[in-house]
Amino acid sequence: MKTVLAATSALLVLACAQAAAQATYGNFGLSADRGADNLALTGRVGRDLQGPWSVEGEAAYFFGADAATLAGFGRASFAVAPTVSVHGRLGYGVVTDLSEAEDFFAYGPGVSFLVSERSRLRADYTVYDAGRGAGVDDGVLSLTYVFGLGGGR
Repeated sequence: MKTVLAATSALLVLACAQAAAQATYGNFGLSADRGADNLALTGRVGRDLQGPWSVEGEAAYFFGADAATLAGFGRASFAVAPTVSVHGRLGYGVVTDLSEAEDFFAYGPGVSFLVSERSRLRADYTVYDAGRGAGVDDGVLSLTYVFGLGGGR
């Protein structure tokens, strides 16, 4: 049931992201988790909302662990310079491998640098907290593309 809830939440985020191209963004990057030494390919799609708020869906595949995650996030972003913004994310998702699935809460800070009018270089640090002392921290370096002007903070 938790897997169905997490997947439905992530699909809702993705559907919202497709609603208006002006403020929709997507990114791909590489992740490295702290402690488990696994690399992952991470993809996100998001939609800017009113003010500093946005929603985004995230999917990642961890090569060394043969595991995958699917999550939805709320995000707040604030410009600190003309080409730099900082953000915080809070979300919920599920991680699965060949034997089991487990849900988690996730949170963390990040920074985004303007590369061009439609491109951003983004770095995130996220804590995936599965409860009971279990969880993984992960860093992601990604390139963001904005599908329309004015979005993708």
